[in-house]
Formats: sequence, C-alpha cells, structure tokens
Amino acid sequence: MWELASAIAVSIIYLSVAVSQLRILNGKSGIPLDKQNLLLGLGIFVHFILCSSSIRTDHGPDISIDNISSLVAALIALMVFLNGFKKPVLSLFIGISPIATAALLWSVLSTHTDRPTFTHLSPGLAGHIILSITSYAFFSIAALQAILLLVLNKKLKQRHNSWNIIKTLPPLQTMEHLLFNMLWTGFILLTGAMIAGVIFVEDLFEQHLVHKTVLSIIAWIVFGTLLLGHQIYGWRGKKAIRWTLGGWALLLIGYFGSKAVLEFVLQIPASS
Repeated sequence: MWELASAIAVSIIYLSVAVSQLRILNGKSGIPLDKQNLLLGLGIFVHFILCSSSIRTDHGPDISIDNISSLVAALIALMVFLNGFKKPVLSLFIGISPIATAALLWSVLSTHTDRPTFTHLSPGLAGHIILSITSYAFFSIAALQAILLLVLNKKLKQRHNSWNIIKTLPPLQTMEHLLFNMLWTGFILLTGAMIAGVIFVEDLFEQHLVHKTVLSIIAWIVFGTLLLGHQIYGWRGKKAIRWTLGGWALLLIGYFGSKAVLEFVLQIPASS
C-alpha cells in the first residue's frame, strides 16, 4: 500500500512541475525554481526507491517491461534534473512528467506473478543491461529535445503569436548543443552495450533477441551517421531532428516493442 501512496505523491510532484513549466513558457507565474528543484529531487529519490522495490525479488531481479519502463523514466528525470542546474532544460519535464507518471503507476499497479526474473545474473550481463537502459534514457532525452526544437522552429515562424514562449526558452544554438551532447553520450553508452552484448550474451541472434539486436544495430548506424554528418558537414536543424527521432524510434521498437511482444503475446521472458 505504501508503494501506491508514494507513487501517487511522486506523480503529483512530476505533474506539478510540468504545469509550472508550461505556465512559465506562456509568460505566467509558476513554482519558484528552488522549490521546483527541491520537489523534483525528493520525487526522483522516491521514484528510484520504488523502482528498487519492484525490481528486487527473492528469485532475482524482475526486469519485466513495466519495471524497466519505470526505471528508464526515473533515469530520464534524474538526468534532466541534474542538467537543469547548469542549463535551462527543466521545460523538458512538460513531456517527461506524463510519461514518467504513467510508467511509475503502471509498475506499481502491475501484478507481480509469473514475472521474468534472473536468479543468476552475471556481472557482464548486468553491465550490458545497465548500459542499454542508460543509453536509451539519454537518447530519449535527445528525442524530447529534438521535439522541443521542432516546436521552437515552428514558433519562430509565428513570432507574433508566441513571443512569451520564445523569450523564455534558451537560444536555438544552446538547445542544439545540448541535443548533440546527449546524442554523443547515448551513442558511447550504446556502443558499450553492444560490445558487452557480443561478449556476455550467449547468442544475440536467438529467436527472441534477433529483432532487438538488428534494430539496435540499425539505430547505432543512424546515430553514428548523424554524429559524423554533424562533425564533417555541419548537419543540424530539421535534418538532425529527423535522424534523432528516427534512431530513437528504432530503439523504442527494438527494445520495448519486442519486449512487449515476448512478455504479453508469446509469454517468453526477455533477458534484456
């Protein structure tokens, strides 16, 4: 019962910050920044406690899709929260909060019977899973940043209708710089996850892993091409947004899509 009460409290915090950021973007008053940071710090801390409670079981870690979704959401919230002390990125919580709230409540409300657990999880496989989850979290932040850039580009064309939003957001160049920082971090982590997978996963092309493996490789190529194009040819703007969202969609389908099919349709525990 304490898990549900805590999840509801965290959800209220997330949504309150999102509403506050939305009001600020529209030129209205919101929760002061120091109070937002205090609330978010507390909410994220409790979110991680709830993730730990859901994932840790007597039979090994429970890495079913709802628990992993909640963990990814908590990681995304934490990364944006920490970056918010150096860069004005808390506006991303407008998109993060509803997703994190839904993932957290899903994890807490889900029944915990017949779950995929791993009694003997080797350090190498655990590293592969952690790197995969963390890389996806960074790419998710990059995708949210890309969507915000897309919105800002449209608003700039309608400047007379959206002056308040434009003047409250950081400069376009700063936002693009943050986007590529997130992409580089995610790419390095994804590369590490793929190397760890080759070394520690027995067969990456088993029937229940092949879709995830192939789509992850394609996503790695997409992100690598984008980063190379940015370095050599200066790719940015709409091209960078399209490639970012395309690569993120491939990872989304490869990981969560295949995991959902395995757990809900085929009733097969996915290993990562």
